Amino acid sequence: MEEEEKGKDKLTLDVSCSVIHGIGLRKPEVDDNKVKLEVDRLWKIRTNLIRKESHGRESILKLKSLITDTVELLGRVRVNVREKEIYSDEDVEFHARELNSLQLLFHGILEIWLKVKDTDKIEYKNMILPDMMELATDMTSLYGEVMALFLQSYRDGASTVYSGFISGILSLLRGTKVLLKRLKFEDDNGRERRRLVQSTICRFTKDIQSVLTHGLHSILGSLEMGEGVTALQPTKLLGNISHCDVVRCAVEDRPEIINGLVFQEGQQLMSDIFQVTGAPFCTSEKILLRFPLSTGALPPSSMVKVKVKYGTKWTDLNGEIKHNYIEFEAKMVSAFVAVVGFRGIHREVTTAGHSFVSDDDTRVRMSIPKNSFSVPCITKFRFIQINRNRMYGYKETCKEDCHGIVACSDILNVTHDENVAINKPILVHLPILHDIEDSSSEIVLFERNLEGSLSLRIVNDAIQCEPHGNCYTFAVSCLNNSIALAKVKRKILKKNKNKLLEEFDLYCGLEHICNIMTYMDKNLLTVGVVKLWVEIVEKRFTTRILRKRANEGLFEVPGSRSPDIRMKEQDVVRMEMDGTIQKIREIPSEHYSIVYLSTARDNYRSFHVEERRDPRGRQVGILNFISDTYGDGFILHSATIDINRYLISLSRIPTSHSDVRPNTYGRLTFSRQSRSSRSSGRSVKSTLAYKAIFEEVPVLSHQSLLILAGAMSVETAQMLGVELGLQNEDILNLKTVNQPTVLTVFEILWMWRGKQVNKNDADQLIECLKRIESVHLSTVVAKANREKRYLTRTDLK
Repeated sequence: MEEEEKGKDKLTLDVSCSVIHGIGLRKPEVDDNKVKLEVDRLWKIRTNLIRKESHGRESILKLKSLITDTVELLGRVRVNVREKEIYSDEDVEFHARELNSLQLLFHGILEIWLKVKDTDKIEYKNMILPDMMELATDMTSLYGEVMALFLQSYRDGASTVYSGFISGILSLLRGTKVLLKRLKFEDDNGRERRRLVQSTICRFTKDIQSVLTHGLHSILGSLEMGEGVTALQPTKLLGNISHCDVVRCAVEDRPEIINGLVFQEGQQLMSDIFQVTGAPFCTSEKILLRFPLSTGALPPSSMVKVKVKYGTKWTDLNGEIKHNYIEFEAKMVSAFVAVVGFRGIHREVTTAGHSFVSDDDTRVRMSIPKNSFSVPCITKFRFIQINRNRMYGYKETCKEDCHGIVACSDILNVTHDENVAINKPILVHLPILHDIEDSSSEIVLFERNLEGSLSLRIVNDAIQCEPHGNCYTFAVSCLNNSIALAKVKRKILKKNKNKLLEEFDLYCGLEHICNIMTYMDKNLLTVGVVKLWVEIVEKRFTTRILRKRANEGLFEVPGSRSPDIRMKEQDVVRMEMDGTIQKIREIPSEHYSIVYLSTARDNYRSFHVEERRDPRGRQVGILNFISDTYGDGFILHSATIDINRYLISLSRIPTSHSDVRPNTYGRLTFSRQSRSSRSSGRSVKSTLAYKAIFEEVPVLSHQSLLILAGAMSVETAQMLGVELGLQNEDILNLKTVNQPTVLTVFEILWMWRGKQVNKNDADQLIECLKRIESVHLSTVVAKANREKRYLTRTDLK
C-alpha cells in the first residue's frame, strides 16, 4: 500500500510549477467534495481488486461496476470543469489533480483486467472492453479540456508538462488512425473523408514527433494570431482569444468589410486591412495587439490611429509605432486597419481676434483681426503635411501629369461653426517648401471646401517675407476649408486649370496614378497551360513590382500595360473576356474583379483561361478592364493576348514538322534557320503541333483536368494528390492561396501531371481515384481514356 501511495505521489501532475500568482485560495464547492469522496471510494475498490491473485466472475462483475461508476464520475467532473468562464490558477490546479487521480484509477483498472485469465477474457471481453474504451475516450477528452485551461495561463517553467501533453496528443492521433481503419462507412463521402483524415494524421504525427525530438522549452508570453499580428498583454486573457485567427482581408471581401469606413480630413490608409476569423474576438479587458506597417517614413507631425470594426460600426483607437509595427488596445475586434492623420487644435476665437501659430511649424500662422468673427466660437486648426516622397516620386515617374506645380506648401485646415460670418480679411503666413525663383510661374491658392470640392485662384496680393525667402503672407476672406499656397506654371494655368487640380489631388493622396499590368506564367506555358495574372500597380512602383514578379516566374505580356489611370481608394475594376479566350464557368464572377487599396499587399487576381473559337473570327484574346466609376460599363483598357503566339514563343516551333524532336523534358528543339524562316501563315499548324506533344493522352489535357477539377472538392483532391505521390506540404501550400476551389484542385492535378505525360499516367489516375473510393469519377475518366477523347462537362453530370 505504501508503494502504491508513493507511486501515486510520483505520478501526480506537478502543476504547482505552472501556477500564476492566484486571486486567492479556491473554496471547493459541494460537487467538488462529492467528486473527491467518490474518487476515494473507487480507489478502495480498485485496491481490493488489485490485491487478489486471481479473478473470477464476481471480480469481473465488480470490475465492470467500477468502470461504469468511473465513467459517470468523469461526466460530473466534466460538468464542474465547464461550469465557469474565467478560471483562477487554483481552479486549474484543482482540476489537474482531479484528473491525475482519475488517470491513476484507469491504470489500475487496466492492470486488473490484465490479471484475468485468458479463458475468462474471451468470455467477458464483450462486456468489459466496450466500457473500457468508453472510459479511455472520456478520459482523453477530459484531459484535453483541462490542459486547455492550463495552457491559457501562458506560464513559463512547465516544459515537462507541455512535452507530456504533446506526447499524449501523439498517442491519441495514432490511436485515432487505427480506429478509422476499423470503422465502417455506408457512403462514398464518409469513406473519402476517412482517407483525408488518415493522410492528415500521418503528416501531423511526423511533425509532432519532430517537435518532441527537438525538445520544448516554454510557452511564449504572447499569442501569434497570423499575418504578423501578435497579442501581447495581459497574458492572463490571451487564452480567451486563443481560437481567434487574423488574415488579410481577401479582395472579394473588401466591399463588405470596408462598408461604413469614413476618413477624417487628411487621414490616409497606412496598412493592409486585417480580418478576425475563427472565434469572435471579445474580452472583458483590453488586449494589446501589434501588427506590421505597410508604408515607410511618415511626416513628423503625423498621428497614427487604428480604425477598428466590430459588428457594422467603425471606431478610432489610438495607435503607437514601435519598430515598424503598430500597437493598440481593444476589447472587441472583427476587422482593423491603420490610418495616418494629423491632430486638430481647438481654440476659442472671440470678437477680440486671435493669433494662431502651429506647434509643428512656427512659420505657419494665421492672424484673425478684431471683430473679424461675428460671434465667438470654437475654431479647429489642423496642419496637414504633404508627403514629399510621394510628390517627388510622381514628378519623376509621371512627368507629363506632374510638371504644372513647381513648389507647394503644406495644408492648413480651419473649421468653425456655420453661423459665424467673416467681416474682415484674415492674414495667413505659409512657407512654400523648396521654392525657386521662376519668372514663368504664378502664385495660386488651392482651396478645398467641406464637401471636398477643390478650386484655385491667383493670389496677387501675396507678399514675400524678407527673413524667410520662401514664406508668403496673403489674405483670405472665408474659412471652413483647407488651403495651400503653390507656385504653378503660368502657361498651364491659362490653358488647363483642371490639370493643376488633378495634380494637387495626387500629392494629397486622394488619387493615385496606376497601371493595369497583365502577366503570364512562364512555367505553365511550357506545358501548354495559359494562366493570367492581372495587377493594379501604382506607377511609382512598377519597376519594383516587375522585378518581384519576374523572380516569381511571371513575365509581362508585351503591349498589354494600360495607360496611366487615376484610381481612388476602394475603386472596383472588373474583367471581361472576348475573342479567343473565355472565363471558366466554375469560377464565380467576384473572382474577376479587384477592389483597389493603395496599401494592400494583394491588388491582383490570377486565373486560368479557356480557349474558344471567336464567333467574329478574331485571332486574339481580348481582356477588357471595366470600371463603373467613370460611367456604367466604362472600359478603362483592353489588352490583346495572342494565346497561340505565347504558347510557342518560349521554344519556337520549326516550320517543318519533320524537324520536331521532343527532348527529355518534353520541349522542342529547333535550329536557328527554322526560327528565322518561320512564316506567319504556318503559325496555326505550328501551334497544333506544339499542343499535340502535351495532349497525346487527351484525358490528361489541360481542358480535361480543368473539367475534372470542377467536379471535385478540395478535400478529395488532397487525398488524390497524396495517393498520386505529391508531398502533403506542397498541397497545403496550394490550399493557402486565395483563389476559387476549382483552381486549387486543378493546380493539384497539374502539379502531378507535370511537363511529361504518357498512357500509364491515365491508368495511375484511374487507380488512385478507385483507392480513394471516388468510383464515379474513376469510371468517367476510364471511359474517356478508352475512347481516347477529352472529358466534357456532360460526362460528369
